[in-house]
Amino acid sequence: MSEDQQMKRFPESYHHFNMEPEDSFDYLFKIVLIGDMGVGKTCIVQR
Repeated sequence: MSEDQQMKRFPESYHHFNMEPEDSFDYLFKIVLIGDMGVGKTCIVQR
């Protein structure tokens, strides 16, 4: 499928996938918080 056909078939996802990042970062970290209910996982995320 050509690039033009992909844009027509999936306009939102195509543009979202190829967007340039607004900020330039040296590193990107993803952290998974695991724990029991009521121990403060959400509080850490909201800070």
